[in-house]
Formats: sequence, C-alpha cells, structure tokens
Amino acid sequence: MDGTTVDLVSTLIDSYQTNVRVARLAPGSATFLGGAWDITDGVLSGRVVGGAIRCTNLTQPTVLDQEALRDVGQPVMMRSCFGYLVERQLVRYAMNAPDNSPSVVGYGVVDQGSMHGRARDCRTLDGRHGWTDVAAAVETGGDVSLYGRTMSAKIFGAQVTAAGNSGLDTHHGSYGIEFHGASVVGAPGANTGFALRGEKHRVVGCTVVGCQNAVTVFNDTTGSGAGTSPESREHYVSDLRTVDTRRVLNVDVHGTGHQKVGQRDGRSSIVVDGLYALGATQLARVVNGRARIARATVNLGSDVSGAVVEAFNSQLILDVDIDAEGVTGATDTPRVLYSADSDIRLHGALSTSNAYRTAVGPQPFYCETSTQRADFDVTFEQPWTSDNLFRVQEAITKASVVWRVLPDAADTGTQRSSAALEIVGSDLETTTYPARLLRSIEPNLLLLARTKDGIARNLGALASGKFIGQRLTVSPSSLSGAFTVRHGASYGTSLAGASDKTLTVGQFLRLIWIGTVWAQEDGL
Repeated sequence: MDGTTVDLVSTLIDSYQTNVRVARLAPGSATFLGGAWDITDGVLSGRVVGGAIRCTNLTQPTVLDQEALRDVGQPVMMRSCFGYLVERQLVRYAMNAPDNSPSVVGYGVVDQGSMHGRARDCRTLDGRHGWTDVAAAVETGGDVSLYGRTMSAKIFGAQVTAAGNSGLDTHHGSYGIEFHGASVVGAPGANTGFALRGEKHRVVGCTVVGCQNAVTVFNDTTGSGAGTSPESREHYVSDLRTVDTRRVLNVDVHGTGHQKVGQRDGRSSIVVDGLYALGATQLARVVNGRARIARATVNLGSDVSGAVVEAFNSQLILDVDIDAEGVTGATDTPRVLYSADSDIRLHGALSTSNAYRTAVGPQPFYCETSTQRADFDVTFEQPWTSDNLFRVQEAITKASVVWRVLPDAADTGTQRSSAALEIVGSDLETTTYPARLLRSIEPNLLLLARTKDGIARNLGALASGKFIGQRLTVSPSSLSGAFTVRHGASYGTSLAGASDKTLTVGQFLRLIWIGTVWAQEDGL
C-alpha cells in the first residue's frame, strides 16, 4: 500500500463498488492453551450474552484444548483474522435461544470475516451450530474489523451432537468453506446436518445421523443491502453417509422475499458425488435450483411418505440406486419421483417390496405436463403390474423413457421393458398408447396389437421417432377382428405402394424413422 494506491498480489473474487475499506492486519497474534471455564448460574438464568475468547484483526491466532462447560453466546469468535487455528475444543453447552431479547445463538466456533481459518477435532455437545460464520451489514465508515466475508475456512473432524438448529452451518457471506470428515448427530427436531448458504462450499467424507435434512442449500432473503438478496450456489458434496435422516438433500432457493423469487437459478446449486443413505424417507427435494446427484445408493426406511425425489421449477440429474425392499408402510401419495415445471433426468435401479408397490400404484414416476424435460433409464428388480410406469405425456416434447425388468424377475403377464408394448382393443386407435412406446430411445421397438370382440381396429397416428434410423416393428399378437396400419403423413407413416396394410398373426411390418415419417423398410 502506497498512499492511495493498493497493489494486489491475487485476483479479486468480488466486485467492489461502494463502501470499500482496506486495512492492515495487526502484526501480533495470541495463543490460548488449555483450560476449562464456566459461567455462573445467574448469568445462565439471566441469559447475559457474552463469550469466552474473541480474536480480532490478528494473524494466526491459536486456541488449543479449551473446554467450555456452559456459555450464553459463542465460546470462540475469530473476527477478521488470517489463518486462525482452533483445535480440540469441547463445548458442553452453548445456549440456543434465538427468540430471546437479545437473541442468544450458541455457536461453538464463529468466524466473522476471517480467511484461511482452521478448526480441527472440535466437539460440540449441545449448541446451535458447532461451527459457523457471520457477515455484518456495515455502514459507511464503520468498524473495519466487521467488513468482509469469511473465506476458505477448513473444518476437519468436527463432531456435533444434539445441535439446536443445524450441526455445521454457513451464512450468506461465506465463500469456499470446507468440511472434512465431520459427523453430525441430530437431536429431535434438528433441522439439518449441513446448512449451506454462500458460495462454493465443500462437504467431504462426512456423516449425518438423524436430522430432518442431511444437507440444505438455501439463501437468506435479506442481508446484502441495496435491496438485493444473496445467492447460495455451486456447492460440492462427496462421499456422504446418512443414517435415519428423513431427507438427504433439500434445495430451496429464490423463495418469498428474494429479488428472484420463483426463478430457477441459472447456475448450479449443488453437486453430490458419492452418497450412501440408510433409513431415509426422501432422497431429494429441489425448488428453483439445479442439482446433480451421482454414485448414490439409497435404502429407504420401513415407513415412508411422499415422493423419494421431488423437483419444482428445477433441474435435477440423478444416477441412483433406490432400495425400497424394507418398506412396510407408505403414505401421503407415495411415489418414486414427482416433477413439475422441471428438467428431470434419472438413471438407476429400483428394488421394491410388495407393500411399497401396492401403496405407490401403477405410476411410480409422475411428471406433470408442465415438466420441460423428462429422461429416464431405469432397471426394475421386481415387475410392476402396470404397462405405464412413467407418467410422461405427449405434451412433454423433450422426453425419453427407457426401462427394463430384470429377466429373472419378469413374468409372462408383465411388460418387461420399454422396447415393447402390447396394445389392446380400442386403445389401438388412440395416439396416447402408441406414444407410450415411442417415448423410448431404444434403437429397436416392438408394438404388439391385440384386437378383441370381433371388432376391427386401425392403428392410431404414430408420434415421431427419437432419432433417424430408429426402428419400429408392428405385429398382431392375437386377432379377433382385423388390424390395419394406415398410410399417410397424417398417420405418421409412409408404407409400400402408398397403401394401408392389414396384418395377420405372424406378419411383421418393419418401419424406420427417416426424420419426417415412419417409412416401411420392405414389403409384406
């Protein structure tokens, strides 16, 4: 720094326009070694807000082996420090009474505007959060130590039990916070294991036991000033394990009060790469966000409710195996997936109990017509007594449905895959039933026709193929009345001799999609 000129040694992350302050850190530091401390009964009952250790504007302050028996406030605060270290801290009780006046929020360690802080092997037994950050709204000319956001803190091996809100938490000003090898055990009513506001946080190799949600992504609707609300986006979770957590992932952004209320975020909310969830009710609920979940295995609990996956005005891409074989009860319109106003894509496998299949009914995958894109590739380990497992209607123009039942699980009375469909009686004359087959992106499709009651049937108009070169074979499986495939663009076909084809059992009409119509490959 030279007069009014500041030379930077790294790139600015944010755009600074008003109320910009630059200050030197204090040259000194401080170290706190060992000790246990407590507050009086009077301070506790009177809810006199305070704290034990606060470091401000220091370089590499250190707190080692502290034990907080009781506190009304935050046992340790690091404010505008660089490279702090808090290690082996034990917080037995930090009062959580946010509705008190003044508010009491018991944070084990709180980081206010510091950079490159570290917290290692810290344990919080009863507080609001084991670790969190805060960012102040500062008036022009305010206290320099209150400026700035928390950046690049790393929390290793944290253990949080019975948190009153969320075990490990970030606020809207934070950037690039990392949680490694942490464990959160929720108390009854605990909201979430990891609460992610801010940008670009990481949760790596962590465990959540209990809690309503394992990971929550959300944004505050006030706090950034100038009439704007902060964003929460571009987080990354890897190798997460959850036990008896109701919902694994909860993304709910751009809600009431946000300047982008009801708008889907144009950037990623979160990526989850590697997940094992045991005893969950729901894998994900995403509202106005964008999420990807890969390498995921979910074992549902015995009693579930609602949909395993829900997407509202969101993009949700999943690669997941769902095991519902242990489900004995399912309520509140149970489904595997529900989508509205969303881009939904799922690849994976589904294993289910008879009780779950009975409760869910014929359409475990349910997309409202407002769904913008629906891509499915699913393996069923047990057959469902339904020929329309996916509610993906013709109004959803960007759609592909591929599925199959494992060969050793299928039976003769159940459709085995999305590559073939038998259509019976009057259903042959609709566009809806052939369209169910033509949703599939399989290269070779088979439509079996069965007429009954001596009534002749004409095949309804065919929907477009999924790609040039896709093949469709049409053949009667059983006839009690003639069956005819009609020629012409209005029926989606171009048949040999420009004439209709009436088929008998054992005959096969082979068609190929050429980009505009289903063209006959060869004569009968």
